[in-house]
Amino acid sequence: MNKEPFRTWLAVGTLLYTIFLVKVILLKGRLFFWVVPASRYYKRHMQNGTYHGYNLVPFRTVRYFLSDDVTFVSAFYNLAGNIALLVPFGFLLSMTLREKARFTTILLVTAFLSIFFELYQLISHTGQCDVDDVLLNTTGGAIGFLLFRLLSHATRKQRPLQKT
Repeated sequence: MNKEPFRTWLAVGTLLYTIFLVKVILLKGRLFFWVVPASRYYKRHMQNGTYHGYNLVPFRTVRYFLSDDVTFVSAFYNLAGNIALLVPFGFLLSMTLREKARFTTILLVTAFLSIFFELYQLISHTGQCDVDDVLLNTTGGAIGFLLFRLLSHATRKQRPLQKT
């Protein structure tokens, strides 16, 4: 069976998901600010000039969202959302790279993509540049890689032995 068309479609799918991430993270529209409760704070402060859009202290934002000052919904959207958003990317990239997929490779690519997103948000004032987002996004990419490994290991066990 020729696997080239499948790999081509995987590469296209990875590219399309990356474009989706750019739309959701960088090109925020009204829907984003309506759906994500915590983002209303950033929008309000960006519009009135009080934007101070960065956090360089690891886990400061995570601690804030786990405190009693924040609703469960806001905490869930921020923390779980930042992880979940990059799980498919880590999975698709791992599938695209297949045998060449290494944990460190997926981790680094996801981290660099997340750093790019965060720096863009800082420069363009379209969000909060936060080291915690990089950590959470990278965790999501790592989970995607681990899901790929689990799935590929499970399917390898189920394949019947081929006759030679």
